[in-house]
Amino acid sequence: MDYEKSLFLKQRSLMLHRINTLFPLWVLLASLIAYFFPTSIVPYKTQITPLLIGVMFFMGVTLHFTDFARVFKQPKIIAITVALQFLIMPLSAYLLSKLLGFSTELLVGMVLVGSVSGGTA
Repeated sequence: MDYEKSLFLKQRSLMLHRINTLFPLWVLLASLIAYFFPTSIVPYKTQITPLLIGVMFFMGVTLHFTDFARVFKQPKIIAITVALQFLIMPLSAYLLSKLLGFSTELLVGMVLVGSVSGGTA
C-alpha cells in the first residue's frame, strides 16, 4: 500500500510540475482567446475576484518556511524592494499619466495600480 501511495504522490508531483512549467503558455493562450474572442470571456468577468483569490492562495501554498527565513536574512534587499514598489512605481505611474495627459481620475487609478505589489497588478 505504501508503494502505491508513493507512486501516486510522485505522479501527482510530476503532473503539477508540468502544469506549472507550462503556466506562461496557458496565460498567453487565454490572453489571445480574450483578445480575439472577447465575447467568449465577458460572461466570466464576475469570476475575476475569485480567480485572483485562487491565484494568490496557490502562490502562497508554494512557499516554505525557508523562503521566509531568507527574507529575514537579507533585510537590505527587502528595503530596496519596498522603496521601488511604493516610491518609484507610483511616481512612474504619475509621470506617465501626466505625460499622456490622463484625466485626474485615471491618474489616481494609475498611481493606485502602480502601488500594488506583485503579479496581480
